[in-house]
Amino acid sequence: MGKDNHLRKFIEEYFKENKKRFIITVSALTIWIGLSVYLSGYNYDNYENGTSRQCFIYNRWPVNMPFYNVKYGIRGDEGEIITEPRFPDYLMFGTDGLAWDFEGHYVDREGNIVVTNKYYLENDRLPDNPMKFALYTYNKSVFGRFDLSDYAGELTYIRSNYHEISDGDRPGAFSKGLSKYRTWILDENKLYLKYYGYLDMNGDMVIEPQFVVAENFDENGYAIVALPDEEWLSMYQYAIIDTHFGETHEYVLKPEGYKEIRRDDDGNYLITRYGGSRYNPDAIMDSEGNIEFLDGGSEDE
Repeated sequence: MGKDNHLRKFIEEYFKENKKRFIITVSALTIWIGLSVYLSGYNYDNYENGTSRQCFIYNRWPVNMPFYNVKYGIRGDEGEIITEPRFPDYLMFGTDGLAWDFEGHYVDREGNIVVTNKYYLENDRLPDNPMKFALYTYNKSVFGRFDLSDYAGELTYIRSNYHEISDGDRPGAFSKGLSKYRTWILDENKLYLKYYGYLDMNGDMVIEPQFVVAENFDENGYAIVALPDEEWLSMYQYAIIDTHFGETHEYVLKPEGYKEIRRDDDGNYLITRYGGSRYNPDAIMDSEGNIEFLDGGSEDE
């Protein structure tokens, strides 16, 4: 009985001495819980991005907070809900009617999975491994280090929709049965470089990652690509490939001294050598793959 009285007396004295601190702590905790409950509630809205109508839900946390969450769904032409919000970002549908779902698949306008990327969940993907990605970011920002050999394998795939990457770097829509896909590769110089390859409709990598620039295939089956210069990594050697490149490894236009290739409004490819001007192309390739060198030269020059 004496022990109980001693304990009660101790509690009363402690509470009396720390009453103000206790009230402040309880009040702050109550406010935090209430605020968290409110901010974790979801709002509903609609969104149109030019390729489809979508709906989305999002909580009230600031966008740059780790607790912020948003999910997107698909709406029909009449505004009806086709899929409930479940995608982590808005879907960009291509002319093929497919969109990347940010989870390793291409889905149609009904939300059905059409293509599964077999390489999406490779091991050592930095953004999905917070510790490795934190170490990489810390070393790069503080020490300027680019040596990732301790954190990544020789070939590491990461998701193409990592949110600090612009929309233009997301997987390309399927064209002629192929879609470009981006990877990050640790090269022999221990530089972590971005390369593009192409997937087919089965999710297989039919053209291995090797290009630092890659565009979708056009209606004639041609695509503009670029490889890093062997001596200067900041310089690119542009080329043109067709859909059979994965089998033949033969270029329609070889990467030999071309600093730029672009399409005009008529679908022709305007080709410029290093030292030339984009306003006066050195060669033109038509939609059938015929190349005319305007200076009277040839591809080998």
